[in-house]
Amino acid sequence: MRPLTTFDIHCICFELNDYLSGSYVDKIYQPSPQEILIKINNKKENEKQGIYIHTEKFLAITKKQFHAPTKPSLFAMTCRKYLKNGIIESVKQHEFDRIIHLCISKKEGTYQIIIELFKNGNILLVSPENKIILPLIRQQWKTRILKSKQPYQPPPSQTNPLYITKQDFFSKLIDEPKELIKALALNINLGGYYAEELLRRVDINKKQMSNDINQTQLEMLYEAFEQMLSDFKNNSYKTTLIIEDEKIVDVTPIALQNNKNIQTKLYEGFFSTALDYLIEEQKPQQHHEQTSKEDDRLEQLKRQQNQQQQSLKRFEEKIKVKKEQGDLIYLHFQTVTKILELMQKILKSTNKTDHIVGFKEQFPFVKKIDLDSRKIVVELTDIKNVPNILELDLTKSAADNANKAYQIAKKHQEKLNGAKKALNKTQKLIQQQEQDIQELKKTQSEEVKKTKHKKTHWFEHYRWFITSNGNLCIGGRDVKTNESAVKKYLQAKDRYAHADIHGAPSVVLKNSDPQGQMLQIDEQSLTEACEFAASYSRAWNQFAETQAYWVNPEQVSQTAQSGEYVPRGAFIIRGKRNYQKCAMELSIGIATLDEETKIMAGPTNAIQKHCTRYITLKPGPTKKADISKKISQIFNIPTEIIDRALPTGGCSIVNTHNIKDEEEKSK
Repeated sequence: MRPLTTFDIHCICFELNDYLSGSYVDKIYQPSPQEILIKINNKKENEKQGIYIHTEKFLAITKKQFHAPTKPSLFAMTCRKYLKNGIIESVKQHEFDRIIHLCISKKEGTYQIIIELFKNGNILLVSPENKIILPLIRQQWKTRILKSKQPYQPPPSQTNPLYITKQDFFSKLIDEPKELIKALALNINLGGYYAEELLRRVDINKKQMSNDINQTQLEMLYEAFEQMLSDFKNNSYKTTLIIEDEKIVDVTPIALQNNKNIQTKLYEGFFSTALDYLIEEQKPQQHHEQTSKEDDRLEQLKRQQNQQQQSLKRFEEKIKVKKEQGDLIYLHFQTVTKILELMQKILKSTNKTDHIVGFKEQFPFVKKIDLDSRKIVVELTDIKNVPNILELDLTKSAADNANKAYQIAKKHQEKLNGAKKALNKTQKLIQQQEQDIQELKKTQSEEVKKTKHKKTHWFEHYRWFITSNGNLCIGGRDVKTNESAVKKYLQAKDRYAHADIHGAPSVVLKNSDPQGQMLQIDEQSLTEACEFAASYSRAWNQFAETQAYWVNPEQVSQTAQSGEYVPRGAFIIRGKRNYQKCAMELSIGIATLDEETKIMAGPTNAIQKHCTRYITLKPGPTKKADISKKISQIFNIPTEIIDRALPTGGCSIVNTHNIKDEEEKSK
């Protein structure tokens, strides 16, 4: 999935501006940290669709289903709060940049989802007042800040190749010399994808310096440039699918120069809907939820850090103000002492009003006198002759007023020290959380790599093992798979095995190996098939050994005698049964099949033959869940895979082979 170019976005906005106009916004999801899905009710198509956005590179109209996290992300929930049931007004490209404005009307005004599809791009929810409500990622550069409550400011404008003149085209190539491919991509703003396309049309060496090409080549290049851009200027698009090995690998809004190494096909529909072919397969939901929780925790810590930083600034400002007030009193100590002493005499006098009038005339820098609260406000200049407003307590001396200011500053300093410790702790938690997220993503990436191409064979839907001789043997897991194992896969030269106890699985022993190659069934394989049937029956919980039998395919039927009834998943056996006494024992190990590792469980003889590391089990008091967890740790295999291979009921580990070290670690 290549990143969309400015030309692709030009086409998308032209198409979607009309196509989505009047459509209603339903819900917003965040399937992963890099993906947003806006579900809409398309008014023109009268159906539900999705606007799929991948940060930094991609947008498409899709009908694909996505795994929704159990707990919506903060960004998704905030978008739902403001945009649900809003009407899409328009879809616009910002100038000629990789920025899309999705404008959504609500009764209080028009909100925007602004999608920046370049490197370190972003998705932002913006209010009708052009204030950022919430960005998907908080970002800051010298020229702009993308965070809540800030006005949205786009990046600096770029050259618009749709309106470039011939003279400007030539000068940008000649006056700003680069390799021709880079000059077209950067100076002309074609981007690498369409710069390559233009040079294919004129057959000029892309490594040649742009100021070295001759006038004829310049003219030829500009003519091809104008021809290529005419489709975008006229909005006359021919959506083209690029096909390799019968798979759609790219989609373009215009027909590209013919390339013998690729196959192309015109698409009858919008470029923005054809892009749906390129949306990559979703990662397991468990990973999304886990990463989302960790990202939410990181966002919470960052909000906490921001609040603590704001508190530090407030404490520092208060400390500064109080210290300056104390210093100011001592700077004007005699004056402050004089006015305080005079005011204290006035407070004791009977005719306070007349005295205050005379006092204000004597001291014009006194701005306010409040006899009720015993406060006086004065304006004094500091050492730089800057006037400062100062409130004094009339009941205290000048020294006491100064000391009070210093004491308050001291208390704020103690709070500041505590806030610094708390901030330091939060910053360490953020650093650790970021490391944890990186480790989690690395682990998830490794898990995806391990499982991405893992092949699932048809027989893995059943219980299965490979006999000592190499024959494939399958058994039902329940009523449904009991029936399908026999009806679909029991053939003329195969054998059927079953334990003589109610609820035992139907077992099919194939006359072939797992790859389908014919392989004659021997006596040992028949014994192992019977042991397999017995071990996965209810006998595992009840007996040390039980009987099982095998028969030929023609002896197995679901047709009952008159008056009889055969339940679903059960079969009638007619004729001789070949019985075997079977001990309750299974082994589980790691086998290699088609160059891939698989967990295989079955009779010990068979597991010994195909697995270099294995564990032998018998019925026992340990719960299945505990045994599954222990084996999972030893083999480093998920417990759910081990669970599917184990019999029903408690177990005991009676033997191990080539896993002593791992077993010790799991204890």
